[in-house]
Amino acid sequence: MACLASRSRPGMRRSTTKSCGAEATWLLQRSGEAGLDAQYRLTMQPRVMADFAARCNYQQTSPESHFTQRRICSLALPDGRITPSGLRLITTLDGVRDERELASEDEYRTVLAEQFGVTLQPKPMDAQRSR
Repeated sequence: MACLASRSRPGMRRSTTKSCGAEATWLLQRSGEAGLDAQYRLTMQPRVMADFAARCNYQQTSPESHFTQRRICSLALPDGRITPSGLRLITTLDGVRDERELASEDEYRTVLAEQFGVTLQPKPMDAQRSR
C-alpha cells in the first residue's frame, strides 16, 4: 500500500500527515534557525494517564524544566493568544504580535486578574511592607 502525505498551515507552523495502512502519524513542525523543528508527533496508539506521569513529574519539579524557571501563564483565544512574560505582555491577535512593558508587579497582578481570572496572594515580604 502506498503512503499518503499531506501538508497544511505553511509558514511558521506546518502540519504533516503520513498514513500507511493502519499506521498514521501527524507531525507538527515549527520553523527554526536550522530549518523545521518537530514540536509534536501524534499517533493513533491508545494511551493511559500513567504513560504521562514521568514527564509530568519532570516538568513540575526539574530545575531544567522551563516551567520551574519563571512564572508562566498563557491563554489561547479564538483569534490568538495572550501571554504575560516577566513584565512584558505579549498579545497576538489575527497573526499580529504586540508586546508592551508592564509598569510594575501591581500591573502584572491586574493583568492576571482581568485577563485570566487569577488573583495572586501577596508575597510575605509584600504584606510586611504594606504595614
